[in-house]
Amino acid sequence: MKKCEKLIIKINDKEINMIINRKKIKNTYIRIDDHKQIIVNTHLKTSFDYIFELVNKHQNKILKQIENKTKNELPIGQIIYLDNIYYVTIINANDFAYKINNDTIILYTNKKNELAIEEFYRNMAIKIFSIELNKAFGYFEKNFNLIYPELVIRKMKNRYGTCYYSRNKICLNLNLIKHDLDCVNYVINHELCHFVHHDHSNNFYKLLETVVKNHKELRRRLFNL
Repeated sequence: MKKCEKLIIKINDKEINMIINRKKIKNTYIRIDDHKQIIVNTHLKTSFDYIFELVNKHQNKILKQIENKTKNELPIGQIIYLDNIYYVTIINANDFAYKINNDTIILYTNKKNELAIEEFYRNMAIKIFSIELNKAFGYFEKNFNLIYPELVIRKMKNRYGTCYYSRNKICLNLNLIKHDLDCVNYVINHELCHFVHHDHSNNFYKLLETVVKNHKELRRRLFNL
């Protein structure tokens, strides 16, 4: 069961969209998404008073993160790939290919602009996420006798990964390819841990701590916390 609520709040006379995702989790998490909205992931029965109190407590940090995202918006012709900024050149070609030269990515494709960049992201996500999943899976196969999961890559608004343990499937956010490999590794291990512990229990976090020692730091980096 999941419930989504959308509203507008004011912080220092600045109107900000806030999305509250209610689901079966123990804690409350706040982050700022790419659209500079406040995303709150919380329990189904968390009161609005508690949420507003938490947002108010961290309002300076929230405003700073929104300011940083505004400053970090890239001009046309630049993209972020694996946490590095590149200039992009698109050359018309029937078959997709790419070259990465220092600070420039050259795309050979018959697609234009945003579609060409998304094609690049998707190709690199399939390649890199598969490699990182292979690396991470060995521990879980050896210790828990898991079956290698199906990997699905798609765009997601509010999360970087989802585990469908009943279907033996992991779904990763295409935008994860913009982050560094340590963050990619963290998300993959997080989802693999859910095949063993389906919730965010203490046992889940003990297992996550075993496979990713600095998972708290990586989560803060991933969500700009």
